Amino acid sequence: MILLIHDLEILRLYRGRKNNKQAENELDVIFQSDGLIVLNDRMKNWLENKGYNKPMVSMQIWDYANSIPFKTNPVFDKSICFAGNLKNLFF
Repeated sequence: MILLIHDLEILRLYRGRKNNKQAENELDVIFQSDGLIVLNDRMKNWLENKGYNKPMVSMQIWDYANSIPFKTNPVFDKSICFAGNLKNLFF
């Protein structure tokens, strides 16, 4: 079984929390796989540090690191750039 991992709840919601059953369950499922397709090398390295030692392929996409300097006085041009989970927008 090869898993394609788009996002990890353990990183997004539970980072740094100890003894979280949902996060442990997510890792248990991942560790049962025969291999992974991950978004980028940061995710690959994180999983390796957690002990995952099966084959992984990095797609080299969606790394949100941005080299553009932060603007201290941005001009609002009435546009929206949204990066996140739309599930939380609609209740």
